[in-house]
Amino acid sequence: MVNGFELNSSEDLVINALELTSINALVAYKAYEKKTSEEVVRHVFSNHFGIDSLDKLPRDSFDQAIRFLVDVQIHMVN
Repeated sequence: MVNGFELNSSEDLVINALELTSINALVAYKAYEKKTSEEVVRHVFSNHFGIDSLDKLPRDSFDQAIRFLVDVQIHMVN
């Protein structure tokens, strides 16, 4: 129990609003850089992490997600 709240496991926690904003910003930048749509980048990202939408990303995957978006190669997107 933390501050009166029961926590299951860290895998049950998803990214917060600030982390989601960072992910969305990198998705937009990567789409611009690769001359493709944000939808395509979100699709590649979601498939890689096995999630339906960006806001479902587990909090403990945030750092890995940032590295993925920074390092994603053009052949992975186009």
